[in-house]
Amino acid sequence: MCCGSHREPHIVLLCRGRVKHKNHNHSNLVTVSQTLNPEEEEEEEEEEEEEEEEEEEEEEEEEEEEEEEEEEEEEEEEEEEEEEEEEEEEKKKKKKKKKKKKKKKKKKKKKKKKKKKKKKKKKAAQRHLIQLLYKETLISVCCIYDRLHRQRFTYFAVLRVLANTS
Repeated sequence: MCCGSHREPHIVLLCRGRVKHKNHNHSNLVTVSQTLNPEEEEEEEEEEEEEEEEEEEEEEEEEEEEEEEEEEEEEEEEEEEEEEEEEEEEKKKKKKKKKKKKKKKKKKKKKKKKKKKKKKKKKAAQRHLIQLLYKETLISVCCIYDRLHRQRFTYFAVLRVLANTS
């Protein structure tokens, strides 16, 4: 509406959506229009309001589209992160498996070595026992104690060993 009460048609300026007088000084003038009667002014105002509403709706739609795009991008990023995490987990599992295998191999080797060592010690102990028997120092003793293997040999067992070696 016009700010004064004028009956005859006059030129008004549209500034920020409001109708202003021509002689008012505004820097943000949108358009210049000529008003003929208050009905046309009301129609123009209604049209302007409708246009504003349409613009607002369009802006809202654009914002919604942007939000949807952002959500999609976030989802894609999350999926990529999950895939990377899964790959890292798989690598870790493979590394663990390799480590376990290596450890198992090492353990097996160690066990084998221990077994060999034990066998060697046993043979050495038997040789030592036989040497003692040949020297006839321990034949008269009924029970011989071998310090290496901490085993007790009876007199008969000693004789059996002697018989097997000679």
